[in-house]
Amino acid sequence: MATTTPEPMLALPSAERRQPKNLFSVGVLLGGVGALMAVGALLAAWLNLSHFDKPWPPKGVQISNYAGTMLTLTLLMSSATVEWGLWSARRNLRKQAVTAYLMTIALGLAFLNLLWFFGRRLGFGVASSAFATLLYTMLAISGIAVAVAVGVAIAATARVLGHQALGAEVESARAAGWFWQAVVVAWILVYYMVWMSK
Repeated sequence: MATTTPEPMLALPSAERRQPKNLFSVGVLLGGVGALMAVGALLAAWLNLSHFDKPWPPKGVQISNYAGTMLTLTLLMSSATVEWGLWSARRNLRKQAVTAYLMTIALGLAFLNLLWFFGRRLGFGVASSAFATLLYTMLAISGIAVAVAVGVAIAATARVLGHQALGAEVESARAAGWFWQAVVVAWILVYYMVWMSK
């Protein structure tokens, strides 16, 4: 007489609550979209006021093309280095990824330094005209966005150093890149409106 052995019963999965895997990416994307929306609202105000508040810019106001061009080139270079960091992280090239993110952080800090220098040397006060108020506000929003992007890049660098964002697990590094690129696009819109479309 053959006896059948009962099949072993599998344990139930743990009831622990798990954090959603892509929470960081969603938060960073929402931050990037928020930055773009803030800059878009300011650019709409700039466009609207430039038609009604003449002369635009006010008489005697000169804005240096050099500063705007250097600020833009600095962010464009950082756009390439942040993508290099992601490319390296995907291929498990930890040293290259860390180097790329450190260069991105350095370029972001250089942008903030030049933005501060440019804003301090404008030669007119914040409340001197609608032009001045909008210009200073756009510079402040851009500076805050880049400072936050530097913080996100520092977090991504720490995750790469800790082997948490290498190979197939590059979601946080990708999110940092998305946020950085959103900030770059926002600045290019500011650059075009303030320096190019005079």
